[in-house]
Amino acid sequence: MMYLSEMTRSHVTVALSGDGGDELFAGYERYRAVQLAGKFDRLPRPLKRLIAAPLWQMLPASTRQKSNRRRFKRLLSALAYPPERRYLKWISIFDDARLPGLFSHEFRERLGNADAADFLMSAYDECPSRDSVTRTMCADILTYLPCDILNKVDIASMTYGLEARCPFLDHEVVDLAAGIPIEWKMRAAGGKRS
Repeated sequence: MMYLSEMTRSHVTVALSGDGGDELFAGYERYRAVQLAGKFDRLPRPLKRLIAAPLWQMLPASTRQKSNRRRFKRLLSALAYPPERRYLKWISIFDDARLPGLFSHEFRERLGNADAADFLMSAYDECPSRDSVTRTMCADILTYLPCDILNKVDIASMTYGLEARCPFLDHEVVDLAAGIPIEWKMRAAGGKRS
């Protein structure tokens, strides 16, 4: 983003960004995982136990970050969790089991009973009556987009005096996207519509 901002600034002072498009129109592959997990949640309990059994741990690991096998294992590893916690497990670098090992004893004491997931859970609470994919997109709009994506773009672009504008985040576009049914945003086979 820094390099792109530097190159862009050599030609213009204001540039348009596509930020927000994936969050508004179901562009991330992880929304497909949320959709698949929702189908899993509707299966009979015995079948769910069989699918979510720890047999997925026996699948050979892949060293490629985006391999299908690695994605499949990651999907299966979180199916036993409630939908919101499942999503957190998918997007986290350090899950609940590994995170405490990063903290010093003093820091863990200072945290007390604080739950790092509260931030994401409160974002999910903003859209309680929507389908699981839309609720997840809403949570991303309230957390990932402003705290990661927009922050990164702002720092990179302003480093070179480039003004980055995000037309997808115009309130009228956001309102329009919020009213579009999820079936219109995602194909039945997964992925965003063109």
